[in-house]
Amino acid sequence: MGNLSREWTDERRAEFRARLAQAVKDGGGAVELGKRLGIPKSNIYNWLKGTVEDPPTTSIQTIADATGYDLDWIMVVDEFPAAGNFAEEAVPFSGAPRAWAMKGPVDGGRWTVTTRALELAGVLPGDLAEFDFALAPRPGDVVIAQVYGGDGSARTVLRLWRPPVLLVATADAAIDPQPIPLDETGAAVNVRGPMIRLLRERLIRR
Repeated sequence: MGNLSREWTDERRAEFRARLAQAVKDGGGAVELGKRLGIPKSNIYNWLKGTVEDPPTTSIQTIADATGYDLDWIMVVDEFPAAGNFAEEAVPFSGAPRAWAMKGPVDGGRWTVTTRALELAGVLPGDLAEFDFALAPRPGDVVIAQVYGGDGSARTVLRLWRPPVLLVATADAAIDPQPIPLDETGAAVNVRGPMIRLLRERLIRR
């Protein structure tokens, strides 16, 4: 998906512009942020005004990464879930895990695993995974990625980085085993970053 879906409602577009405006403001404003990211300030102003209704997703991803915001939040995925039967394989974690006193990375964050797609790689549902979007993945790394569909859908997946594809590692027959081809442009598949830590808090019954 190179651009935002043209099927978005006016309500979603308005909320998207409001969230994008917040990210741009926190990034120093359209002029400073555009100069830093190599995005013309006129483009940013047009996206904020709605003059151009379908900005490239890759540009919004660049702004999200630079300002510390989550792409799904800017894209209003929380209020308007993706079409289709795509379940999110990881969701943003909020709170402070008991075992981690250290602050998480600025470029990345902590995510709660909701899939068995990487169970054979030791990543299980309920695990807390920490990712660093500033690091480049290496072959075999667990990565978090955004996969976009031509119908405007978007989903978060966890996979093993095995260029030129992303792979599952599971015995669960309900999970699609098909490799996901990597996309250098980020229009169809955007690999956010590798996992750097994994926490599994043990439940102790007293």
